[in-house]
Amino acid sequence: SPGAGPAEFNGIPVKRYCIVGDPVCDLRSPANAPNYFTLHPKYPESVIPKNLTRTGESGVQWLNENGDPV
Repeated sequence: SPGAGPAEFNGIPVKRYCIVGDPVCDLRSPANAPNYFTLHPKYPESVIPKNLTRTGESGVQWLNENGDPV
């Protein structure tokens, strides 16, 4: 879902990992819209491998395009 999303889902903590400027998570500015094609494909190569095993967290973690925290 676009945006920051819920903090929990029926009592289960939800953590969103969002690359700054990726309009799927970060459409705080219309200027981010074109970044979909350059930033959104980076989730499988950098964000998912670095964060897949993390559990029990909630909220939004803003990331650089290499998957590291801002």
